[in-house]
Amino acid sequence: ALHFRGPSSDLKRLCIFLLGSAAGVAEAHSGQMSVKTMRGQSKIVLKVEAAGLSVPQEQLAHLFDPSALERDGVSSLELAACKTMTRRLGGTILAKTTIGDGVAFVIEWDAVEASFSSLPDLR
Repeated sequence: ALHFRGPSSDLKRLCIFLLGSAAGVAEAHSGQMSVKTMRGQSKIVLKVEAAGLSVPQEQLAHLFDPSALERDGVSSLELAACKTMTRRLGGTILAKTTIGDGVAFVIEWDAVEASFSSLPDLR
């Protein structure tokens, strides 16, 4: 079994903030979002996609800056907190553009450090 390192409260808040940001984008635009988890030989990936928010490539890295402005339901303060929590959990987070003017938030953890068997109850 694999194991997440770090406070479970960070994982819970990370999921709430990330899903909330994607839901805000989806609600402001097409109403569509998706959540995927993938496990490879060396990584566990959580990918949250929201259709409708077109972010220029040069602005993607700044989405996680706390000084960036809120845009289309996406709070830069929440995304900055997501970056901090992801790091505390031993992972990385980035934003990518998707086909059809969307944005995807991708979190990766090394497989030896992450576990879905120890996820907290998110209720």
